[in-house]
Amino acid sequence: MENGRHANHPLAHRRVMVLENDFTIKNGLEALLEQAGATISSVYHPRLDAAILEVRMNRGLSSTQIARELSRRGVPFFFYTGQSEALLAPVRSEWPNHVIMSKPQTPDAIVKTILALLAEKPRPMPGQMGRLRGL
Repeated sequence: MENGRHANHPLAHRRVMVLENDFTIKNGLEALLEQAGATISSVYHPRLDAAILEVRMNRGLSSTQIARELSRRGVPFFFYTGQSEALLAPVRSEWPNHVIMSKPQTPDAIVKTILALLAEKPRPMPGQMGRLRGL
């Protein structure tokens, strides 16, 4: 894009959720995404654009429950984890086409992965959401 702001904020106007059990990692990911222009959101937001999921959560809903809900809603996501291959086998089996990134990754790799997910999913045109709800 010609707009310099867009080049510096490639995730502008995008809502991204981070599901992470380590507070420091979660804050770091959210700060990175905000610097790239994203708005941090929850899984419950109706216009969520993408998500980053840790595979193994300590409490609350499991990441697989969240991943199933995101899949049902058509929200793209990837797994960002430090888990062993043995623990990842069920995840790879259920989501064979989803990216699983090992921790740690560079900020650039994380942003590029989100951008790739967004490029695969067409974004509704303004006003289209209202028309779809009325069906």
